[in-house]
Amino acid sequence: MSAARILSHGEVTDLSEGFSLKGEVPFSILILPAAAIDNTEVETPEKFAVLLNCELYLDKSESPLPVILGQWSEAAMLRIAPDALNLTDYRLFWGAGGEDL
Repeated sequence: MSAARILSHGEVTDLSEGFSLKGEVPFSILILPAAAIDNTEVETPEKFAVLLNCELYLDKSESPLPVILGQWSEAAMLRIAPDALNLTDYRLFWGAGGEDL
C-alpha cells in the first residue's frame, strides 16, 4: 500500500467475477457476518476466521488465506477469486492507501 492508513474504501457486493482494484493497487479487507450488522453494531467471536481464496501482492497465483472476522486484514491483496466468499452470509469491505480508485 502506498500509505500506512486507509485513504479510500468501499463494499464488495458481487464476487461473481472476483474483485481487484484498477491498476493492480493493493488493498486490505474487512469481513463481517451479515447478521452482525443489522443495527450497525458489530459483534464477532474473537479469532474466528474464514478462508478466502486470494492473490497477495507478491504471490504468483491465488491460494487460501485465513482472514479473521471483524478486523482489517494486514494482507496486501491484489485480487479476490470469483465466488471466494458467500456475500449472503458475509459483508466484504475493501480499503486502500492509493488515490484515484
